[in-house]
Amino acid sequence: MNKTFAVLLITLFTLYMPQGYTTTVQVRNTVSQSEEAMNVKYQDAQLITFSDKTVKCTGTGEGIDINKTSVKITESGTYIFSGECTDGSITVKKGIKNVVLVLNGLKLTSASDRAAISCNASSEVTLIVEDGTNNELADTEANLSKEATDTEDATDADDAAIKVKKEANLNISGKGNLDISGVAKNGIKCGENASVIISDARIDIESANNAIASSDKIVVNSGTININAQGDGLKAANDISITGGTFNINSKDDALHSDNTMTVEGGTFIIRTGDDAMHADEKLVVGIETSKTGPVIDIKTCYEGLVAGKVYIYGGDIDIASSDDGINAAGKDLADTDYTIDIYGGDIFINAEGDGLDSNKDINIYGGTLVSFGQKAGGDNEPIDADGTVMIYGGTVFGAGSGGMITTPASGSQGYISSAADRSEGNMPGRPGGRGGFGMDSTSEIYGSGKVFTILDENSEVVYKTLLPKNVNYYIYSSADIDTSKTYTIDVTDVE
Repeated sequence: MNKTFAVLLITLFTLYMPQGYTTTVQVRNTVSQSEEAMNVKYQDAQLITFSDKTVKCTGTGEGIDINKTSVKITESGTYIFSGECTDGSITVKKGIKNVVLVLNGLKLTSASDRAAISCNASSEVTLIVEDGTNNELADTEANLSKEATDTEDATDADDAAIKVKKEANLNISGKGNLDISGVAKNGIKCGENASVIISDARIDIESANNAIASSDKIVVNSGTININAQGDGLKAANDISITGGTFNINSKDDALHSDNTMTVEGGTFIIRTGDDAMHADEKLVVGIETSKTGPVIDIKTCYEGLVAGKVYIYGGDIDIASSDDGINAAGKDLADTDYTIDIYGGDIFINAEGDGLDSNKDINIYGGTLVSFGQKAGGDNEPIDADGTVMIYGGTVFGAGSGGMITTPASGSQGYISSAADRSEGNMPGRPGGRGGFGMDSTSEIYGSGKVFTILDENSEVVYKTLLPKNVNYYIYSSADIDTSKTYTIDVTDVE
């Protein structure tokens, strides 16, 4: 029998095999040039091609069970996937370690109650998005668990396009593109004590609920992640750790949320969210304690920007526009927590409609540059607000907003000037080391939006200058250069 005829018989058998029949299709010595290239790159790999009717395997067939368009990986090894299928799935057997799944131009949708890719309990899987390829993984509304009703029993589904089950680990890497559509609920979902680690790759996620959710932790080291989520962007029960990567997150709920801790050492973020941008119930750390470098965080819209029981900022370039507080140390379930905002470095700009900084206990500023605009003149929120004490040990701090309520630095802070606007005078002396405003009407709008606000020393030298984004009638300024024995004035002018 010649080779061509043998291949034809195998293909016909695959297309017309009885329903439910389980087989492994083996085709040796008949590989394309692209398949040969993949074999060179991934030695001893199995090449698996999906179609709507069948799955073709080029290789030994070991470690693969095929049932129509469902593929189950039963042994350690490297498996390369390509093709298109509107109802198929890939499952890694429970407990199997050292499994490498390579997406080499795969478009796979699961139309059942399972994920397009499932990593079963205690498995360890590396998912490589091959360089220069475009890949798509999706589920449908059939993959949604339902609670029991009076007329129907409960149903249990994977609830995600990629499911990482109990105590399993998934590592995603590569230089290709991966589109994930969580039509039923989530994009990627990790079960109890399961985790996902992302390095490299460009990942675009659309989700009906959370884009990436884990009952344990989420780690991102690099790559590009674009998210459009109807729930949270990233959500973890234990920890979120980010050392790098580029993020563009649009979410209805929190952009990043951890029920415990979150560490953001690096990365570039553009965030638009209907709720909080970065929220950790216990502790949020931004930057690296031993370094002045840190992430670039641009929060375009949010309810609150950075939120945790304890917020520590060591570095980074952070811009926050919020409809309520910019940075908030709070937590309704953390009554015994020593709430604190501690700033050691970084370049921080806040434009908040509530408090710029708000702590249910203390605020400590050790370094960096902070510009905090709170609610505009006429409100009862502040640029810097603490239920405990505010201490400024170093750095440069400028805050402005409403003078209705004023919290001033405690004794022992570095020099500062603080003043409320006098309705009768355009320029008035600041009071070095002063305590709060001067009892002016908090509805005064002397310092108008769009004006240039300048602090001058006794020699009319510029100490600080900024453009006001809103009407303010209170300011506070502190730096190592403030001499509490001298008098300072403010000047408000139009933009030249």
